[in-house]
Amino acid sequence: MTDSGRKIIRLAKVSSTNDLVKEEARTGVEEELVVWADSQTHGRGRLNRRWSSRAGLGLYCSLLLRPQVGADFLPIFTLLTSLAAAQAIENLCGLEIQIKWPNDLVCHNKKLGGILTESSFQGNRLQYVVIGLGINVCQTHRDFPARIFSSATSIFLETHRSLDPGILLHEFLAIWDGWYSQNRLRIDPVDVVRQWQKRCSHLNRTVEISTSVKKIRGTFIGLTQQGFARLSVCGGEEIVVQGELSLKEVQNVAGH
Repeated sequence: MTDSGRKIIRLAKVSSTNDLVKEEARTGVEEELVVWADSQTHGRGRLNRRWSSRAGLGLYCSLLLRPQVGADFLPIFTLLTSLAAAQAIENLCGLEIQIKWPNDLVCHNKKLGGILTESSFQGNRLQYVVIGLGINVCQTHRDFPARIFSSATSIFLETHRSLDPGILLHEFLAIWDGWYSQNRLRIDPVDVVRQWQKRCSHLNRTVEISTSVKKIRGTFIGLTQQGFARLSVCGGEEIVVQGELSLKEVQNVAGH
């Protein structure tokens, strides 16, 4: 099927929508291909955590981009996806959605969705970007694995109303098309960062970010123009490119 000229492939079951889109990307397929699956057998989030992807319970999809920008812009696409997803949920359900750095959608301090951005480079240029989006839509409490029972939520649990994941996908794409098309951002990255910070669930709060080499504790004061975390630490400022963020007040929000 097509939506605004884009190709959408819907499948009943896949191993991973991101893996399938990456395979298509390597064959040279044009950008903005969308693969949408009813279920995934090996869905995953950041740090290769498993993403529960049972049939009919969530939105599981991946989008292919071929942006004509340098590698420094890569984090902006994760931010942009989280903003579009949050706005789509608010438009359809009236929920207030916040975002936890770098990629979690949060509602009432519980994880509602997540984003997995993967890419391929040619020199310092992005050859392609694959953005995976997973949103909990129809789950009840018993549908979540025990390991995330206390930290996850769904649109149904928050609203007590059912929503067709396909309607959510089309709302997300309609918003996305206003911000990106034909290999280019239609929105200033500075505005992306500004809008993201308005939705940040932990702005000006004490956080701890675990990187591959150390743990950094400080006050989260925002993002750089590239989408990196800015922490106020002992009167100075530290920039964190990637890592796992946790809050003192809320534990395990990022768990899958």
